[in-house]
Amino acid sequence: MNREAPLPNTLPTGQPNREFLRDRRLLVLGLGVLVGELAFLLAWPHGEDFWQHYLAAQKLLGIVTPAQQQELWPYPYGYPYLSFVALLISPLAVLPPLLAISLWTALSLMGLGLANWMFAGLLLPAGGNRRALWALGLSIWPASFVSVWMGQSAALMVLSLAVCAWLVRRGRSGRAGLALSLALIKPHLLVGTLAGLALHRRGRILGGFACGLAGLLLLSWALGPLGPPLDVEAYLPDWFLGGGFSVSLVGRLYPFSPPLAVGLALVGLVGLAIWWWRHPRPVGVEDAALGFTLSLLFIPHLRVHDLVLLNPVYMLALQRGEPWSWVSALLLSLGALVSTRSMLLDPITLALVLLAISVWRVRGVTRGLG
Repeated sequence: MNREAPLPNTLPTGQPNREFLRDRRLLVLGLGVLVGELAFLLAWPHGEDFWQHYLAAQKLLGIVTPAQQQELWPYPYGYPYLSFVALLISPLAVLPPLLAISLWTALSLMGLGLANWMFAGLLLPAGGNRRALWALGLSIWPASFVSVWMGQSAALMVLSLAVCAWLVRRGRSGRAGLALSLALIKPHLLVGTLAGLALHRRGRILGGFACGLAGLLLLSWALGPLGPPLDVEAYLPDWFLGGGFSVSLVGRLYPFSPPLAVGLALVGLVGLAIWWWRHPRPVGVEDAALGFTLSLLFIPHLRVHDLVLLNPVYMLALQRGEPWSWVSALLLSLGALVSTRSMLLDPITLALVLLAISVWRVRGVTRGLG
């Protein structure tokens, strides 16, 4: 007589499967938090950065009015993005502002959730419930909340990185490079990734990226400028070093000593490039995560809403049971809500340092060094 298979919530011995039950409870809690977050975002929309794209898309369609521009963006208006971004937003530009920001909020959350799910499938062990738990949990970090609330386009960048990694895993390097080119909405955050690919001679990925870059530049040139000319001499230095709001190690030093900040950025990025160039092949997931985290630490312009890019790194460190990663995650969650420009070492910068240490320790254990 065949014995019936045990239910998922019980062990073969008949005892409760506490790990399964815990994951289910956390998953239900995560769903509740996500619904509450979505309700808050829709009830009190902010979308400061979304309105730049919205107004640029309306200009592209020829339907923008000075009154609405002043209402939605009461600042000196400029559009320091490639014009293809406005083209992507254009379907929302024909909608009333409240409906447009509501749909953008929902799409951003869906994009982050999909990206995190893809990263979970690539980084975590088999098991649908556990993948769902981590993907959902990492889509509701306060850092992600701040990004979505501000109407940021970081979700598009995270999704393009996830698709790129998914295609690389399947041996489609050229298409992966094309997917990576969509992350050009924030090109300064791609410096570390592109440098790493170049130093390890990933020519097919870079070739696909170059094709995507050429296509997007040509498209943006054809669409033309969508804002008044920027005062580059005044805008670029302040933007490059975050205007004191950058949460990277370099950005936090800028208000106190600009020369020291620039010097640290150069030394850090050059040192990282040398380490990466001398690193043996093939590159492990832990090495890539460490290099990416360090590159963000030394990039001058890193804002709170850009921290969603670290979701897959946290997935890796937390799943490997690295204790410092939990401290880092807590500091990141708190710091995302209280970050100011007056602190030399705020919770977010400390969280990034601890995350880099966590991934280094994970890397050491994987290589049998710790």
